[in-house]
Amino acid sequence: MEGNMVVIETVSSTLREMFRAQRLMPAWVEDLDFHALSDYHRMVLINDGSTQPLVMARFLEPLTVVPLDLGTNPISGRRWLKDRPVRFRKVEICGRTTARVHIVANTTYVPDLLPKDLVEGLENGALSVGAGIRRFSLTTRRELLWCGRTADYPVVRTYRIYHGYEPVFAITEMFA
Repeated sequence: MEGNMVVIETVSSTLREMFRAQRLMPAWVEDLDFHALSDYHRMVLINDGSTQPLVMARFLEPLTVVPLDLGTNPISGRRWLKDRPVRFRKVEICGRTTARVHIVANTTYVPDLLPKDLVEGLENGALSVGAGIRRFSLTTRRELLWCGRTADYPVVRTYRIYHGYEPVFAITEMFA
């Protein structure tokens, strides 16, 4: 049994190390136990690619993006984008047939560093971030920042997306 505890702690440490700014997790988020999560929640937590295909594969349902708020007042994220002028949007990502909310996403982005048509698609709700990146063939990399949980969401995480050498998106996702 002692050997299993060492493996569990090693896995937890390795997963935690993937998040570069874990110590900056906001006060409204609680620490999480990786081993208490479902396989699905562990997969979406550490995924550093487009999340929607994973959610579609898990629930075998196409998804739709429902804009809730589009504006210039970010809840969080400006600190991750070098204090550039930003815009904000909050969306729910839901099952198209069940209307089940799978993800709530708060996205802060730097419009001046993105293609104009991508910004328009984000602002009118026509595009998700991942679809926009694919449509405009942006070369990007993602950086996982912190993760945790809340009373309402078993997994909450924030990550940053770079285009070139500049951070252009900071996204906080809350998974149901």
